Amino acid sequence: MYKTEKFAALKFAALAIFGALAIHPAYAEEKSAALVNGISIPQARLEFRVKAATAQGQADTPELRKAIREDMINLEVLAQEAANLGKNEYNARHILVETEAEAKAIIAQLGKKGNFDKIAKEKSKDAGSAGRGGSLNWAVPSNFVAPFANALTTLKKGAYTKEPVQTQFGWHVIKLDDVRELNAPPFDDVKPQIHQRLTQQSIQGIINDLRSKAKIE
Repeated sequence: MYKTEKFAALKFAALAIFGALAIHPAYAEEKSAALVNGISIPQARLEFRVKAATAQGQADTPELRKAIREDMINLEVLAQEAANLGKNEYNARHILVETEAEAKAIIAQLGKKGNFDKIAKEKSKDAGSAGRGGSLNWAVPSNFVAPFANALTTLKKGAYTKEPVQTQFGWHVIKLDDVRELNAPPFDDVKPQIHQRLTQQSIQGIINDLRSKAKIE
């Protein structure tokens, strides 16, 4: 239902890289070095990277250009995924039960000033969150299945769903505790960590997965 480990890694790397792509002004788009899901990576941007590499003593070779192009494609698929994460992240809780009738009974209990945390601990069948009072921690809507995400994003802070929300997992009662803007950290602050994390298998796995789904020309 939600992918906490993937989101934690992707949020750190992809959002920071997404911000980094805005460092340089827009380039003329007449010629593309590559197309990723129809989005052009300008040839001029590749030439800029090549120029920076040669200024540091590297030879301008086909191998260098290929490596830079591949790196830019990796950055683009991460940037596109970061854009898909949305502008806000939500701190929500839920109570998951088997039937609509059970969910409606819980909503009625909450309407009589029932304690959400206590009810979640007693009745939620989501073992991963029940012990925390149904807490799902901070996450973006795209981490959840569509019916859950749609219900979550319509809630106001402190409110809970007045009708049960059905997913393939069962019936949910969802409460929104807080919402905040999803901001990328300053690139210079996280550049060393990004370099390290991009060498880790988890991030490379995300990149490979995103590239396998992307249309690259």
